[in-house]
Amino acid sequence: MAQIELDGITKRYDDLEAVSGLSTTVKDGELLCLLGPSGCGKSTTLRMIGGLEMPTEGTIKLDDEDITDVPPYNRDTSIVFQNWELFPHKSVRENVAFGLKMRDVDADERHETAEELLERVEMGGYGSYDPTDLSGGQKQRVALARSLAVDPSVLLLDEPLSNLDKRLREQMEIHLKQIHEEFDKTFIYVTHNQDEAFTLADRIGIMNDGQLVQVGDPMDVYQNPTNRFTEEFLGDTNFIEGKVSDSSDQPVVKTGFGASIPLSKNAGVDSGDTIDLSLRPEFLALSSPDDQQSTVTTDGGHAVTGTVEDVLYQGSTIRYSVSVSGEPLFVERHVGDRLELSTGDTVQLQWDTDDVLLFREDGTKLDV
Repeated sequence: MAQIELDGITKRYDDLEAVSGLSTTVKDGELLCLLGPSGCGKSTTLRMIGGLEMPTEGTIKLDDEDITDVPPYNRDTSIVFQNWELFPHKSVRENVAFGLKMRDVDADERHETAEELLERVEMGGYGSYDPTDLSGGQKQRVALARSLAVDPSVLLLDEPLSNLDKRLREQMEIHLKQIHEEFDKTFIYVTHNQDEAFTLADRIGIMNDGQLVQVGDPMDVYQNPTNRFTEEFLGDTNFIEGKVSDSSDQPVVKTGFGASIPLSKNAGVDSGDTIDLSLRPEFLALSSPDDQQSTVTTDGGHAVTGTVEDVLYQGSTIRYSVSVSGEPLFVERHVGDRLELSTGDTVQLQWDTDDVLLFREDGTKLDV
């Protein structure tokens, strides 16, 4: 296992700053996912760790050794690429053994190691195959075995499942998680797919515009985002604009459809400030027209009345789009819990105040 320390690494291409002052520590043996939209700098960060790109500024350490300027072939890292990059003129076995050949490992030992790793990635018996005859999932397993063959301390994975269909991708996610546990190595995994990150990661690093905006375990980054970008990127949510209004006791955020969220006296807001409220669909309860309640529930939550504008079947879930005083909100329910609602029906939405997240105009989270 190995620990990676990134200290202020920056990468510029002429006037473009792809990565900006990124600092973090990847712990021994953990699987860290760098998650973010296309172009946010996550792959560039991975390539700098692997030595395929040199930082413009900052340092990279592997177990306290500065490897910032060390060429990739002298780093104790290996990379699995998005497009697998298998050699079409070599057999599967020769692909897996290639790194060992470059290190002048004996031919018999190369062959034995390659066959052992193919067995461990469930590709036993495919050693003599031509890589062009393999499926996408099989190619991915061969690429993984090839990277593991050189026994790196750190394995870098650059969107390795992005070319697979949904079913195969989900199978490979489980397999990768098992491989990580079995080989007991440090993995750094780049993806834009939130489901992949939540399935695989010990911790997730959220990236945006070249910066690492939040790092934490999957549950923490989902439930406690530090900024609006993280909240918006990690799944669907309803954003509602509100305004801060002073009262005699404490400030409140008032929405256009009547709901008011009390704030701490020390919240650091002024009357008239714009605040964005986030209401995730899983925290919204939807009631049929026959089950109406008052606009404020007894436990301090809220209930508002709206009109169903659309009912969208999404396979295992159904999404209900509801207009509340002209404000569009959506709720999702499992098909088994669906309500017999149609466009134009009157419904009630309910939520608890504690489930609402608030964000200032600059995108930072407002603690209440």
